[in-house]
Amino acid sequence: MIRTFILLLLTVSSFTILAQNFANPNFNGAASSMLSVLPQSWQNVPASDPVCQVSISYQGLGDTPDMTNIYGPMSNTGIVGTPNMGDNFISGVRGNNFHEGIMQTVSGFIPGNQYKITFYQAVVKQENCLDTTGAWSVYMDTTLVGISALTTSHLAYNDPLLNWEEREIFFVATQSSHTFKFLPYDDDTNLNITSYELNAALRMGIDQFELTEVTYPTYYYDTTYCSVGNYNISLNYPNATYLWDDNSTGNTKLVHTSGIHTVEVTTPDSTFYNQYEVKIFEPSLATLPNDTVMCLGDTLLLHSPQNSYPYYWQNGSTSSSIEVYNTQEVEYTMYHNQCSSTAKMTVTVAPVPQINLNDTNLCYNEYFTTNLNPNYAYTWNDGSQTNNYSINSSGSYTVEVSNGFCASTETFNVHIVDSLSFEGFTDTNLCFGEEVVFSAPQGDFDAVWNDGSTGNLIVNQSGIYTLNLSNACQSKDFPVHVNVSPEIILSLGNDTTLCPDETIILSPQSNVTGTYTWQDGNNNSEYAVNAPGIYTLTLDHHGCSVTDTLEVNYTAPLNINLGNDTSICSLSQLQLTASTEESWNYSWSEGSTENSLWVTESGYYAVSVSNSCESTTDEIYVLVEDCQTNVFAPNTFTPNGDRHNNTFQFISEDDFDRFEWQIYNHWGELIFTGNSKDDVWDGSYHNQICPDGSYVWKLTYSVSGSAYVEQKTGTITLLS
Repeated sequence: MIRTFILLLLTVSSFTILAQNFANPNFNGAASSMLSVLPQSWQNVPASDPVCQVSISYQGLGDTPDMTNIYGPMSNTGIVGTPNMGDNFISGVRGNNFHEGIMQTVSGFIPGNQYKITFYQAVVKQENCLDTTGAWSVYMDTTLVGISALTTSHLAYNDPLLNWEEREIFFVATQSSHTFKFLPYDDDTNLNITSYELNAALRMGIDQFELTEVTYPTYYYDTTYCSVGNYNISLNYPNATYLWDDNSTGNTKLVHTSGIHTVEVTTPDSTFYNQYEVKIFEPSLATLPNDTVMCLGDTLLLHSPQNSYPYYWQNGSTSSSIEVYNTQEVEYTMYHNQCSSTAKMTVTVAPVPQINLNDTNLCYNEYFTTNLNPNYAYTWNDGSQTNNYSINSSGSYTVEVSNGFCASTETFNVHIVDSLSFEGFTDTNLCFGEEVVFSAPQGDFDAVWNDGSTGNLIVNQSGIYTLNLSNACQSKDFPVHVNVSPEIILSLGNDTTLCPDETIILSPQSNVTGTYTWQDGNNNSEYAVNAPGIYTLTLDHHGCSVTDTLEVNYTAPLNINLGNDTSICSLSQLQLTASTEESWNYSWSEGSTENSLWVTESGYYAVSVSNSCESTTDEIYVLVEDCQTNVFAPNTFTPNGDRHNNTFQFISEDDFDRFEWQIYNHWGELIFTGNSKDDVWDGSYHNQICPDGSYVWKLTYSVSGSAYVEQKTGTITLLS
């Protein structure tokens, strides 16, 4: 029976509570003492779940809600509140990096039945999640089955008295077990969790789950009648009124044709729709084709004339079709309850004439003639009608043979083997290390080299190589000569480094004679070098060549300068650098052998630098002086808006590499941070002017050019 639910439910008397329900629906258990704690039997919806709208990088942080009660877990920030029922409730955040949800798997559903989830929700809020409106999204597995109606709260973020409101979500079970997921839903697009705006991130609470099945009374069922007539659909709901799809209002409707009939039933406590399908059994639908004859080897596929009633074939099969391939009587019976109708047909199988023509190969000077049974009729693919058909060219040939009733078609291939035609290969000379590829020709023949390989042949050694081509009609050899020159050895020696103004002569070594060509086109056997660079020589020997390369570098002249005599502030240091060349040798007057030296005391500092070619020395005098830094901090300011002494700021004419300072209240809480001497404090915290009193400042600074870091502390009095 087709049935459509629900228009209006006025009472809950039509709902039946069944065994399916959530475990620990009130989140009972030990009180929460920290964030990200879940009650027994519940899990969080992980960031990897497709319904969780938070990046996978926040898994374990932005996807686990908190078990909450009147004590916390964080009463100072507002993560606190009275449960609707029991010891605890669950609260979760919906923000740009948070989507904290819970889930549980429930079994025992009847697929196709409708159920209802009831729960209570409240806007919890917290210090930085001040959105006043929100709801809960409910998923069945990965399908969104509903978003609860919005709840609004104007309570303060740290008010533990919450406004709990009941919500309902309806769904139809599709399998016996489902996983239900509950995630906070924010009705606006502002998800900034670091904001203090009233429409920014949201914290929602949820408590007291109940799962019920929705049931309705039924007094009539779908039915089928064996013949055409007048039939009544009669309903008898207590104290009900009726409205049928033909606008009639009685409790009985007269039907005489197949169809779906819809009625709206209104009782004192509910209004719902019922649909009833009436079928009139039609024996004329059980029809089969007329008796037929088919050829041996063919298959006749018979389909069921209709599919709206149960049926079976003579062999008991209930498939939508059967295959017939021999002589037999076919029966098809259609039935429903006490109604049935049978149709029959006879199938006769006739023999098919057969011939046998196989694929064949012919040499280029041969031909082929068929010799078929003259009692059959033949039709060839070119229109010829003869049993003796002559062939002397390659191709696919088709002939239809008939005995006057049944016919068959035979296809076979004829291949003409061509005469071998190949010009052979050209004899080849190779240099050492070179190779040549001889490509075997493609054609209707076999190509095999003298080593037994087929396809292309790669050659890098002297010798005679022979390719044999053969087919069913011929065989020929095609030899080729290959000569490989010996390896040429050429050496200019190893790369070298020279002192300034030094000259060397490059004299190459080789196992053969030939023509020399240097990188600049010079053809001499020796080459004079007096400048850095890469020198290349190519030796050509009877058309084969080899190249060698030598790199010549020159040691750079020593040029050391520690600079003019200088001074530095006490408690700072100066780095003296002789050179950045790490391969040179260094000797400082202080005993260091590094290329640089850190100086913190007054005095003369000298360094000697040497390499494989020369050495040099330089000296500098460094004076260490006392440098005084003045930083002034006022002791009182009045942020009252009168434009006089309204802010607190450090005053100094010095330049600083580092200038960091903080303001603390009398509880030791950090309420302001500055990062330069230009930053000012206006006396506010969380956008409100702080109370009158004394506040502690802490300053950490370093004067420009000094490695010394100094810290100072003091107090400032705020008077509004």
